[in-house]
Amino acid sequence: MLERTQHCQVWGYDYRSNSFGSSRLSSYRAHFFPYGLASSDAHGPHDDHKLYTLKTLMELNKHSHIDVLKIDLEGWEFDVLPQILQPYIASGEPLPFGQLLIELHTWEKKFEDFLSWWEMFEAAGLRPFMTEVNLVYQNYNRGKSTDLAEYSFINIKGSNIFISDPPAATGDAVDGV
Repeated sequence: MLERTQHCQVWGYDYRSNSFGSSRLSSYRAHFFPYGLASSDAHGPHDDHKLYTLKTLMELNKHSHIDVLKIDLEGWEFDVLPQILQPYIASGEPLPFGQLLIELHTWEKKFEDFLSWWEMFEAAGLRPFMTEVNLVYQNYNRGKSTDLAEYSFINIKGSNIFISDPPAATGDAVDGV
C-alpha cells in the first residue's frame, strides 16, 4: 500500500510489541508505538502499559479523520467501542473514520447479550459489509461455538472517501466535461 501511494500513512499501536514485525513497513510514512487502545487514558510513569483513547491518539497525531481503523482489542471491544462511539451518537456528529475493521470476541456471549451493542454501531452509522470467521481459532477449538470473527463496517454518515467522491479541484472535469 505504501509503495503504491504518495500520501498514505500507516499508524500502528500494540502495547505487546515494539514494532510492526515486518520490514515491509519500514518507511517514513509508517509509524509504530507500543501503546494500547483503551476506554480511558492511562499512560503515566507508573502504568505498566501505555493506554490511550482514540480521541487522545488522534489529538497527539494531529488527525481529524482516519480512512480505515483496524483494531483487535482481544475482548475489550465491548468496553472500548462504546467510549469511542457514544459521544458521536449523542452529538450527531459523524465518526472520525470511514471504515472500521475489528475482530469480535464473543466468548460466552449470547445474541441478546450484545444486541444493544450492535444497535449502537447502527446508530453511529456503521453498517457491516463483510465478515470472516477466524478459522485458526475455530480449528483450534473444534466442536465449540464460533466466538471470533473479523467484521468490516462502513461509516454511512458524514463525508468520507468510501461513500462519496471528494470535492472536485478547481479546473477538474466533471462527468467527462
